Amino acid sequence: MASHTMLLLAVLCVAAATPLAHGLIIDGITITNITITGLLVCSETGNVDPSCSSCSGVPGALVQLSCMGGQTTLGQALTNLTGFYKIALGIVDSLLFDASDCKVVISLPVVGTSCALLPPTGNLQTTVTLVGVVQTLLSAIANFVAGHLTWVH
Repeated sequence: MASHTMLLLAVLCVAAATPLAHGLIIDGITITNITITGLLVCSETGNVDPSCSSCSGVPGALVQLSCMGGQTTLGQALTNLTGFYKIALGIVDSLLFDASDCKVVISLPVVGTSCALLPPTGNLQTTVTLVGVVQTLLSAIANFVAGHLTWVH
Protein backbone atom coordinates (compact mmCIF):
# COMPACT_ATOMS: atom_id res chain seq x y z
CA MET A 1 0.00 0.00 0.00
CA ALA A 2 2.84 2.40 0.82
CA SER A 3 4.33 1.90 -2.65
CA HIS A 4 1.01 2.89 -4.25
CA THR A 5 0.91 6.05 -2.14
CA MET A 6 4.49 6.95 -3.12
CA LEU A 7 3.67 6.33 -6.78
CA LEU A 8 0.60 8.54 -6.55
CA LEU A 9 2.61 11.31 -4.89
CA ALA A 10 5.29 11.06 -7.58
CA VAL A 11 2.66 11.30 -10.35
CA LEU A 12 1.04 14.32 -8.68
CA CYS A 13 4.42 16.06 -8.34
CA VAL A 14 5.20 15.53 -12.02
CA ALA A 15 1.71 16.71 -13.04
CA ALA A 16 2.02 19.85 -10.92
CA ALA A 17 5.34 20.67 -12.57
CA THR A 18 3.93 20.57 -16.11
CA PRO A 19 2.97 23.89 -17.76
CA LEU A 20 -0.64 22.76 -18.41
CA ALA A 21 -1.21 22.36 -14.68
CA HIS A 22 -0.32 26.02 -14.22
CA GLY A 23 -2.41 27.32 -17.11
CA LEU A 24 -1.44 30.19 -19.35
CA ILE A 25 1.89 31.80 -18.52
CA ILE A 26 2.83 35.15 -20.07
CA ASP A 27 6.25 36.70 -19.36
CA GLY A 28 6.62 34.38 -16.38
CA ILE A 29 3.23 35.40 -14.91
CA THR A 30 0.63 32.69 -14.33
CA ILE A 31 -2.68 33.98 -15.72
CA THR A 32 -5.77 33.26 -13.65
CA ASN A 33 -8.37 35.18 -15.69
CA ILE A 34 -8.74 36.20 -19.32
CA THR A 35 -10.90 38.87 -20.92
CA ILE A 36 -11.55 39.26 -24.63
CA THR A 37 -13.26 42.41 -25.88
CA GLY A 38 -14.51 43.46 -29.29
CA LEU A 39 -17.14 45.31 -31.28
CA LEU A 40 -19.70 44.16 -33.84
CA VAL A 41 -20.90 46.92 -36.14
CA CYS A 42 -23.78 46.98 -38.61
CA SER A 43 -21.65 47.12 -41.76
CA GLU A 44 -20.98 44.77 -44.68
CA THR A 45 -18.09 43.18 -42.76
CA GLY A 46 -19.16 43.66 -39.14
CA ASN A 47 -16.12 45.92 -38.67
CA VAL A 48 -15.96 49.67 -38.16
CA ASP A 49 -16.25 51.33 -41.57
CA PRO A 50 -15.02 54.96 -41.60
CA SER A 51 -17.07 55.68 -44.72
CA CYS A 52 -20.32 54.67 -42.98
CA SER A 53 -21.40 57.41 -40.61
CA SER A 54 -24.73 55.70 -39.85
CA CYS A 55 -23.27 52.25 -39.04
CA SER A 56 -24.10 51.54 -35.43
CA GLY A 57 -23.30 48.62 -33.14
CA VAL A 58 -25.29 45.39 -33.39
CA PRO A 59 -26.99 44.65 -30.05
CA GLY A 60 -27.90 41.18 -28.79
CA ALA A 61 -25.56 39.13 -31.00
CA LEU A 62 -24.13 35.91 -29.54
CA VAL A 63 -20.32 35.95 -29.62
CA GLN A 64 -18.40 32.76 -28.82
CA LEU A 65 -14.77 31.92 -28.14
CA SER A 66 -14.11 28.76 -30.14
CA CYS A 67 -10.92 26.78 -29.46
CA MET A 68 -9.30 23.44 -30.25
CA GLY A 69 -10.13 23.60 -33.94
CA GLY A 70 -13.75 24.56 -33.28
CA GLN A 71 -14.39 21.59 -30.98
CA THR A 72 -14.67 23.60 -27.75
CA THR A 73 -16.47 26.79 -26.81
CA LEU A 74 -14.64 28.25 -23.82
CA GLY A 75 -16.82 31.31 -23.34
CA GLN A 76 -19.54 33.45 -24.81
CA ALA A 77 -21.18 36.85 -24.45
CA LEU A 78 -23.95 38.95 -25.94
CA THR A 79 -23.18 42.29 -27.53
CA ASN A 80 -24.59 45.27 -25.63
CA LEU A 81 -26.67 48.11 -27.12
CA THR A 82 -23.58 49.59 -28.80
CA GLY A 83 -22.29 46.24 -30.19
CA PHE A 84 -19.52 45.90 -27.60
CA TYR A 85 -18.82 42.49 -26.05
CA LYS A 86 -16.59 41.11 -23.32
CA ILE A 87 -15.92 37.40 -22.89
CA ALA A 88 -14.52 36.56 -19.45
CA LEU A 89 -12.74 33.29 -18.68
CA GLY A 90 -11.96 32.03 -15.20
CA ILE A 91 -9.03 29.94 -14.09
CA VAL A 92 -10.44 26.60 -15.29
CA ASP A 93 -11.11 27.84 -18.84
CA SER A 94 -7.76 29.64 -18.83
CA LEU A 95 -6.09 26.23 -18.63
CA LEU A 96 -7.53 25.35 -22.06
CA PHE A 97 -6.97 28.75 -23.70
CA ASP A 98 -4.39 29.04 -26.47
CA ALA A 99 -4.46 32.38 -28.30
CA SER A 100 -2.97 30.81 -31.42
CA ASP A 101 -5.80 28.25 -31.62
CA CYS A 102 -8.84 30.24 -30.40
CA LYS A 103 -11.13 32.39 -32.54
CA VAL A 104 -14.00 34.73 -31.80
CA VAL A 105 -17.00 33.49 -33.81
CA ILE A 106 -20.34 35.15 -34.54
CA SER A 107 -22.89 32.94 -36.30
CA LEU A 108 -25.00 34.56 -38.99
CA PRO A 109 -27.72 35.61 -39.36
CA VAL A 110 -27.79 37.59 -36.12
CA VAL A 111 -31.33 36.98 -34.90
CA GLY A 112 -33.37 39.90 -33.56
CA THR A 113 -31.39 42.70 -35.17
CA SER A 114 -32.44 45.25 -37.72
CA CYS A 115 -29.01 45.20 -39.38
CA ALA A 116 -29.52 44.20 -43.00
CA LEU A 117 -25.91 44.87 -44.02
CA LEU A 118 -24.26 41.81 -42.44
CA PRO A 119 -23.81 38.74 -44.67
CA PRO A 120 -26.96 36.58 -44.53
CA THR A 121 -25.33 33.26 -43.59
CA GLY A 122 -22.06 31.75 -42.40
CA ASN A 123 -19.84 33.10 -39.64
CA LEU A 124 -17.85 36.18 -38.87
CA GLN A 125 -14.63 35.24 -37.11
CA THR A 126 -11.33 36.66 -35.98
CA THR A 127 -8.24 35.92 -33.94
CA VAL A 128 -7.36 37.53 -30.62
CA THR A 129 -4.35 39.65 -29.68
CA LEU A 130 -2.87 40.22 -26.23
CA VAL A 131 -2.91 43.89 -25.22
CA GLY A 132 -1.71 43.57 -21.64
CA VAL A 133 -1.61 41.78 -18.30
CA VAL A 134 -2.95 43.30 -15.10
CA GLN A 135 -1.67 41.88 -11.83
CA THR A 136 -3.50 42.21 -8.55
CA LEU A 137 -2.70 40.69 -5.17
CA LEU A 138 -4.90 37.67 -5.89
CA SER A 139 -4.88 37.25 -9.65
CA ALA A 140 -3.36 38.09 -13.00
CA ILE A 141 -5.71 39.04 -15.84
CA ALA A 142 -4.66 38.79 -19.48
CA ASN A 143 -6.57 41.24 -21.66
CA PHE A 144 -7.07 40.35 -25.32
CA VAL A 145 -8.86 42.19 -28.13
CA ALA A 146 -10.63 40.68 -31.09
CA GLY A 147 -9.15 41.53 -34.46
CA HIS A 148 -10.65 42.35 -37.84
CA LEU A 149 -13.69 40.15 -38.56
CA THR A 150 -13.72 38.07 -41.72
CA TRP A 151 -16.68 36.26 -43.28
CA VAL A 152 -16.51 32.46 -43.54
CA HIS A 153 -19.35 30.75 -45.39
